[in-house]
Amino acid sequence: MADIEYPLWQLLMLTADTDKSIELSCSDCFTLLDYDAGLLSGGADLGNLLPVIKHHLSICSSCQAELNSMLDKLDEDEK
Repeated sequence: MADIEYPLWQLLMLTADTDKSIELSCSDCFTLLDYDAGLLSGGADLGNLLPVIKHHLSICSSCQAELNSMLDKLDEDEK
């Protein structure tokens, strides 16, 4: 995984550029997942996760577990 860690604003700008391919570190993925968890709690579709996040989740079981944990927490909060 990449060792570079970006602040959220920079991650959002880098991932918004579809012509540029970046490889996320787990820390960067967690940052984006935390941001996306807020969107998901507001009713956003999980299918709309950025492709760079989807790619990282497909190769990183730790981040996939973190996402599952966040989704479980969101489900609990809705009850």
